[in-house]
Amino acid sequence: KNGEYSRLHPAVVSGCYLLSSTKRAQEGWEFLKWWMSAETQNNFATRLQTTYGEEYLWITANREALAQTTVFADQDREVLLVQLESLKEIPSHPATMLVQRALSDAWNRVVFNGEDVRSALDTAQLEADRGIRKKLQQFGLIDESGTVVRTLWQEEEP
Repeated sequence: KNGEYSRLHPAVVSGCYLLSSTKRAQEGWEFLKWWMSAETQNNFATRLQTTYGEEYLWITANREALAQTTVFADQDREVLLVQLESLKEIPSHPATMLVQRALSDAWNRVVFNGEDVRSALDTAQLEADRGIRKKLQQFGLIDESGTVVRTLWQEEEP
């Protein structure tokens, strides 16, 4: 309404982290620094593309690496760098991974084991529902009977 365009673009992000209980925190930290470095990200992008073909593009979140990469044409790289400024993360739900895993398992049962598609999807739904219920209880979003206790993005009382 003020004449400006929103250039926001949805993004799904993942992160790297170390568990506080790890016995090899320093080694883990050194690995993460190496993996996230501009040099490693550039090498990975180049190797991925030269090994599997030009359709295997690795768009790193490491801005320095993205600015230096040679796997994109200069003008495409510039567009990507500008677009990084307009990303808006899609909130992740605790059950997202469970649905992805159930669908992947169903795919594997159909493709590799020859299972009927409907049967594989029915099993996937049961597995996902069971896992989602468990995860929602774990995070205190529903109680034992399935009643909603609070919503995921609800502000907690101080």
